[in-house]
Amino acid sequence: MPEHLARFLQDDDALVISTGKTGFIHSRVFGTMSLRIAAVARCAVVVVPHLDLRFRSGVVAGVKADDLLDPVVRAASDEAARRGEPLQVVHSSFSGIVPAPVETSASALEQAAALVQRLHPRATLRTRETVRPPAEALLDASRNAALVVIGAGHAHRSEHSLGPVVQDVLVNINAPVLIVPGDRAHHSG
Repeated sequence: MPEHLARFLQDDDALVISTGKTGFIHSRVFGTMSLRIAAVARCAVVVVPHLDLRFRSGVVAGVKADDLLDPVVRAASDEAARRGEPLQVVHSSFSGIVPAPVETSASALEQAAALVQRLHPRATLRTRETVRPPAEALLDASRNAALVVIGAGHAHRSEHSLGPVVQDVLVNINAPVLIVPGDRAHHSG
């Protein structure tokens, strides 16, 4: 089924899907259809869990110093501005057992903050550096968020799988998640 759906999607489309997943146990027990669809779609995908979203606010963006930083920050800051809500940019320097060099994390957060300032100068922005695993940090930051924005590189999707962070976030989903494809970076202006 996901492969059939993917045939109708264009790169500039946005696919919104619902999931009954609402956390770790529920996700593992009730299947992975949203994971399969997100893995094969070439476009942006929004996965919306069955949650009461009325009292949630803010947008959380997960970044690292790579080609996905720009499209993730653009999508997250645009959405936060449209909603009139704060944006929190999260970067994890966790890389297994040893944290990444401090320069890498500062660089990613500095790039993200500079881009937000350029796109939406009045935005309420908070940056957060952590040494926790990325998916764990994003899930923690998004407990009360209205949206989480993360990137999925084209390389992962061409293999019909998602990267480990995207997969972990979707398996343990606790807020709506926008998955921005990396190959959209050259389309943003």
